[in-house]
Amino acid sequence: MAKYFKQEMPDLRNTGEKKFYYRMKVNENIDFDELVRRLTYPGSGLDKGQVVQVIAAIGKQMALEMASGNSVTIDGIGTFRASVGMTMPKELTGTDAGKETNARSLKVTGIIYRAASQLVRTISSQCTLVRDKEHRLRKSPYSKEERIGLAVGYLGDGAHPFMRVGDYARLTRQSHCAASRELQEISRTPQSPIRRDGRASALVYVLSREQL
Repeated sequence: MAKYFKQEMPDLRNTGEKKFYYRMKVNENIDFDELVRRLTYPGSGLDKGQVVQVIAAIGKQMALEMASGNSVTIDGIGTFRASVGMTMPKELTGTDAGKETNARSLKVTGIIYRAASQLVRTISSQCTLVRDKEHRLRKSPYSKEERIGLAVGYLGDGAHPFMRVGDYARLTRQSHCAASRELQEISRTPQSPIRRDGRASALVYVLSREQL
């Protein structure tokens, strides 16, 4: 039995209209050891050591294939392929240009997974859904000016040379999405005490030069 809940969506366009979507609640994470234990139950005919070796070998081979630019399809599970993104290290910014710079500025940043339709059908046929309580967006107890002050204090205490979106979300008690949107807005404001540094997965926020 699985539970689902209705999740409130952030109002990105400030329309004042509340929108919701449905999500399945995650009860627990089944780690590798537990998965192997469940596969090799008494009477399964599967040897635990062999199962561990096969899964490890599959993972290693999948990494090699995707590193070579291939996608990998496992029948009944789905297709996997690598995705790339910008790293934009400091030494490559400025006047550097050309193919070498472009290649050195990219790295594998994740894996894109497309589930097999057979797997989706199997899950759906075995799943009994029960409604859970509604999940609403967390509203920050601080005003925008107070949130900016908290961020400036965090960056100015000497222990935090930069701040990520997750740090700002925890400081201001906002959702990650709301924190990201607000930091972008703040950093674009003229004479803002906070500015952006880096891009994509390397994006951080630091004190503006006037604050240093």
